[in-house]
Amino acid sequence: MRRLDLRRLAPAAAILVAVSGWAPAPAADEPPQKQFSDALAEAKVNLATDDGQSYDRALSQYLRQRNAAVLSGCFKANAQPDVTPFDMVFRLAKDGSLLDVIAWPETNISRCLGDGLKAETFPAPPRDSYWAQLRMSFGR
Repeated sequence: MRRLDLRRLAPAAAILVAVSGWAPAPAADEPPQKQFSDALAEAKVNLATDDGQSYDRALSQYLRQRNAAVLSGCFKANAQPDVTPFDMVFRLAKDGSLLDVIAWPETNISRCLGDGLKAETFPAPPRDSYWAQLRMSFGR
């Protein structure tokens, strides 16, 4: 996994990105934490693949170039940004469009970032329904 340092954009922010492979969408009737856990498990298993490592590099570069502005906007939009660390998993279609996004624990920053990612088209993953992980932590 690569660490992306966004300290210049948000208070000592660091993004850790990991990617995964195929998994079905979480069941909508499952509790959010269970949905998140299932998707995260898929992300971690598939990161170990050659495709996962290659996509991790491409996704890391993309996030460094494109999504720093989204995160910065989230901090500006929230008078009291919650800097609790969180993980986010998002499922991508074969064309790189976002199908699902789940964050745990949910914070005002994770909600904002998830909403901001919905408009993005990511690099095309190796296959359809590809789970990626984003880990966020903030220094104080």
